Amino acid sequence: MDADTHYRALVDDHVTGRVPLAGSVARFAAPLRAAWVDDRADDRVEGLAWAAGGAVAADATEPAHHARLADLLAGVRALGPLTRSPDGAVCTVWGLTVFTDLPCVGAQLREALDVHPSATPALFAFAAHLTRAGVLDFSGWAGWSEVAGDGPGV
Repeated sequence: MDADTHYRALVDDHVTGRVPLAGSVARFAAPLRAAWVDDRADDRVEGLAWAAGGAVAADATEPAHHARLADLLAGVRALGPLTRSPDGAVCTVWGLTVFTDLPCVGAQLREALDVHPSATPALFAFAAHLTRAGVLDFSGWAGWSEVAGDGPGV
């Protein structure tokens, strides 16, 4: 199964309640951990993180899923930084630490604004939800939200 299919299925299973939070977090982490720790395929990590962020962003177009998506991301962050033994090297993508910084989620949300223009209010609402929940900080999006006419800033 390719990364996009894996993460889309994972997100769908999570938001519909077919898989509990702990199982969803484990499924989110497994390909990234395998690529970084087991396979030492550092070049694959960015693609996996991009696919994971894309699945979350695509599903964030549905406001009813925001709370469960935020719980999933908070659970992934709680794993702590993705490291590799024995040297303790920390896995990063674009200077952001995998798991704790959730690299690619913000970039994919920004991309989703272009791909799903009719879902702009839902995407800004999700960014605001993540900010209020302390999962990720999208407070810098406040100006964009106001310009887009989607209500109060993030």
